[in-house]
Amino acid sequence: MRSVFFLLILTLFTIICASPAAATTPTRDASAAGRLIRLPNGLAVYIIRDARFPLVCTRLYVRAGSANEAPGQAGISHLLEHMVFKGTEHRPKGQVARDVEALGGYLNAATSFDKTWYMTDMPAAHWRMGMDVVKEMAFQARLDPRELEAEKNVVISELQRGEDSPMRKLYENLQTAGLGNTPYGRPIIGYADTIRAVTAQDLRDYVKRWYQPRNMLLLVAGDIEPEAVLAHARKLFGDLKNSGDLPVPPPLDLADAAGGPRVEVSRGPWNKVYLGIAFPAPGLRDLRSVELDVLSYLLGGDGTSAFHRKYKYEKQLVDSISVDNMSMARAGLLTIVAQLDAGKVESFWRELTADLAALKAGDFSAEAVRRAKFNLEDGMDRAGETLNGLASWKGSVQFDLGGEQAERNLRFTQRNVDESQLQNAMARWLAPEQARVRVLAPEGAALPDLEAILQKNWPAGKGAQKASTTHASAEKHEVIQLGEGRTLILIPDATAPYISLDLMLPGGNALLRPEQQGLADLTARLL
Repeated sequence: MRSVFFLLILTLFTIICASPAAATTPTRDASAAGRLIRLPNGLAVYIIRDARFPLVCTRLYVRAGSANEAPGQAGISHLLEHMVFKGTEHRPKGQVARDVEALGGYLNAATSFDKTWYMTDMPAAHWRMGMDVVKEMAFQARLDPRELEAEKNVVISELQRGEDSPMRKLYENLQTAGLGNTPYGRPIIGYADTIRAVTAQDLRDYVKRWYQPRNMLLLVAGDIEPEAVLAHARKLFGDLKNSGDLPVPPPLDLADAAGGPRVEVSRGPWNKVYLGIAFPAPGLRDLRSVELDVLSYLLGGDGTSAFHRKYKYEKQLVDSISVDNMSMARAGLLTIVAQLDAGKVESFWRELTADLAALKAGDFSAEAVRRAKFNLEDGMDRAGETLNGLASWKGSVQFDLGGEQAERNLRFTQRNVDESQLQNAMARWLAPEQARVRVLAPEGAALPDLEAILQKNWPAGKGAQKASTTHASAEKHEVIQLGEGRTLILIPDATAPYISLDLMLPGGNALLRPEQQGLADLTARLL
């Protein structure tokens, strides 16, 4: 999770059970070094000793969310998360929460597109209880059919309540349109008919398929002794077995990710117009998405950003406007969202589409770019002041980003984003043919022909200016002949903090006589 702004948007696409957790910002506190151990069954255990507070945060992550679901079972991940609070093999309904809260602890769970996680925050003296509880919830839920039928009504009511929040509804509309042809094109909570159709056996089958130790991460952070935590983890989780092969998600074609009509207006009981544009974008581990993080901040990250200054303060066309880059595992979504009066929609839309068509990286000063990168990194660091924030970010680093080296790569990339990279990002991702516009408007409000204005100001095939050809990664390589058949090739690329060297020599089995076959492999192994 790359910024405070991304987290605010992701919160809209994360379904949390039990009592709402306090909002926190993840941290990239490099000083909080952890220890990563993998048990023989494949379970990753990440232990962070942090004695600043007499607390322990435990998180059990499962790589299974709404993007893993079959379309006919949309919402099963979130429904399962609800059901783990309805009793386990060892505790009746409600007892888990009572046991945790009786010790001064906190219990919760959440579901997103790519994962489900179970969490406890406990006084340090009771850290074992925190670990016991997340294990029991994930692997020993009773999944009683009668409780399931009752809980379906709760989830469907939750789904219906989401329709009452115009901003939440707008973001969901943007998500389902901008990524409509991908597994991210369904809401995390699912649909009423798919929720109704889930059986207790479906939930058990889902757990068997996805809740495998090698598909999970246990994180324990706080005032603990790491060896004691590791020993307890082995005791609790060491005997768990993997039930079979896990499917490998196929790559997504982001060029064909968007679905549905380009512009769509919904009417409802709202007093304002809520207008949004969504563009498919790269996923979390794709470092090209870092360029979009910086661009998003420049356009709408805070009160001094370009769109805030122009549309809110100078032109006074909107009540609010934001630009955010949300990154999931295999795809992302860049969104521009505004709230405004119906009478100002035409002026705003004409100006915005013209600005997007003419947008170029040179519009931003070097100081503005530097400030954006500084604020993004500051947002990543500040929550190290809380143990919950530390645990949340470090869990994301290990489980989502791919580890501490991935975090270092991301930081390096962000610090080195330059004008040419921003220009390339605009040309590649801000394409009008990929845009999906969704509007929530009051009943009876007169709106202009948004599609016609879009086609006129920003016709398909006209991206946000031409891609730069001067980026370091695209610079021409240098070939140096060293003589005697030796060639040195130098390829500049500043997008990752590495120097990579390959030495290739003529050879191999094709040059050997039949009785010498295997000599090349033996030589390589010896070297």
